[in-house]
Amino acid sequence: METYKEWNKVKFPTPPVMITVANRTETAARIKFSFDRAKIKIEELCDPEKTLHIDSKVLDLAESKRKRKN
Repeated sequence: METYKEWNKVKFPTPPVMITVANRTETAARIKFSFDRAKIKIEELCDPEKTLHIDSKVLDLAESKRKRKN
């Protein structure tokens, strides 16, 4: 939060980013659910429009399909 305030003060064009990594897909889904439902007590992190969830299993599947097409 302090970094966000400092960046706003100097009009930095890109806001700070928080990256969350989980060792299981289920855990990642729970974390995303918590952010989306404002269970995390940092309001700026709870906007679903600003959340990107990348699932490594889905990414691996998409990449393997792309390789088969080539």
